[in-house]
Amino acid sequence: MIIKTFACNDMLTVEYDSRITHNFKIMDYVPNGYTIWNVDMPDGFLLLCKLSAYQPFKGGQNIDAESLVAIKFSKAQILARASMLYGIGSLSQAERYIKRYRDSKKNSYAYKKSQKIQKALPLFNQIKWA
Repeated sequence: MIIKTFACNDMLTVEYDSRITHNFKIMDYVPNGYTIWNVDMPDGFLLLCKLSAYQPFKGGQNIDAESLVAIKFSKAQILARASMLYGIGSLSQAERYIKRYRDSKKNSYAYKKSQKIQKALPLFNQIKWA
C-alpha cells in the first residue's frame, strides 16, 4: 500500500507501508526492455521496470531497482489492473497473445482472456512505446 508519493522535476518517489521507497525517472515513453510493474500504482502514473541482468535462479524475475521508470498516464490504474490480472506488461505481449489465441474455442479460458486483453488494447496504444 502506498503511503506517500512525491513528484519533483523528472523524478517520482513512492513510499510504501513496508517502509520501502522507490525512485522513478519520469519519462514520456516506455523505453525498450521495460514492462508494467505489478505493484500499487500512484494516481496518474504508470510504473515500469526491467529485469535485472543477474537472476539468482533459472526463471527468476528480479528487477533492476536502480533503473525504474514512471510515465504520466491518467488511466494507469486500469492498465495496471489488466496487466496484473492477465500477465500482460507491454503492447507487444498483448498483441502476441491476441494473435496466438484469436482462433480459440469461444468458451475457453484463452478465448475469454484474449477478449479482455483486446478491450485493454486501446489503453496500451495510448502510450508511446520505444
